[in-house]
Amino acid sequence: MQDQPAVFDSGATWRLIEKNENGLVFALYSPLFGDVPYKVVRFDHAMQKGEITFHRDFFFNTRRPVVPLEYPLDELILVRKLAMLGGVELHACGVEIQNNAALFIGHSGAGKSTIGNLLKTHTSASILSDDRIVAREFAGCLQAFGTPWHGTAKLAQAKSSKIAALFLLRQASSNCIRRLGPAQAVARLAACSFMPVYDRSSMANCLGFLEHLSLSLPVYELGFYPDEKVVGYVLKHAFPST
Repeated sequence: MQDQPAVFDSGATWRLIEKNENGLVFALYSPLFGDVPYKVVRFDHAMQKGEITFHRDFFFNTRRPVVPLEYPLDELILVRKLAMLGGVELHACGVEIQNNAALFIGHSGAGKSTIGNLLKTHTSASILSDDRIVAREFAGCLQAFGTPWHGTAKLAQAKSSKIAALFLLRQASSNCIRRLGPAQAVARLAACSFMPVYDRSSMANCLGFLEHLSLSLPVYELGFYPDEKVVGYVLKHAFPST
């Protein structure tokens, strides 16, 4: 397998190297192999069937079991399938209290794990995941699902919960909160979402779902200082019955 020019380059560990009437071809990279992909994956457009080809050196020289769908391929598949089914993966910490979930959304360093730990320490909360959450409509309601891709706190559960509210995180010198309108909420959520940006129809589906999310649920910008006082803000706006 030789390095190939990309139709889309993620800037990280994978590239889309072919997109045609037959399907999609992704190449996955590792610093161990430089510019030569260690794995090439061919899918049909529905991502129902595929073929995985390993670099010979990777397959024979590894000292650990070879898992064909190991990260990042598992997440790459999930993001595309979610877009097709109606849902999105968010860069978020999901916190569950009494069968309802608050999502704390932001890029790395925004404080997702910090606020999750504060809630876990000072309430009966449990953490669905401290870094990546799947949001989708399921069984008639908007639900958050834990994922195996945890953050610095290494917290994740294979369970789901009804979404009560979404909080876009902003570090601040004091706690403050404001509700966002749907248009602003969609723009901010899109910036913190994992979406198949290489495919126009999938992107349209994701943005449509984010609009549905923003029209159906309260979305706040939360400026927080990392101490226990922020817990009261969250409980008041996401879990008023607690």
